[in-house]
Amino acid sequence: MRDLEELKRRIESHGVSITIVVLVDYVTGRSAKNRREAYHGTPARRRAIRLLREIKRKGGGRILVVA
Repeated sequence: MRDLEELKRRIESHGVSITIVVLVDYVTGRSAKNRREAYHGTPARRRAIRLLREIKRKGGGRILVVA
């Protein structure tokens, strides 16, 4: 978590905001074939992209870690 906060501070020092969503999930071991599979290939990925979009609609600039 400290690493993410440091990364956020560094990026914001350049005048831009960042929103980070982290979920704990399994890894399939193979690369995604396309963008849709990369963002929506597993239930956790679908949840992460949904949470990211919700946070960005509310202004962003946050770190969300869901275990």
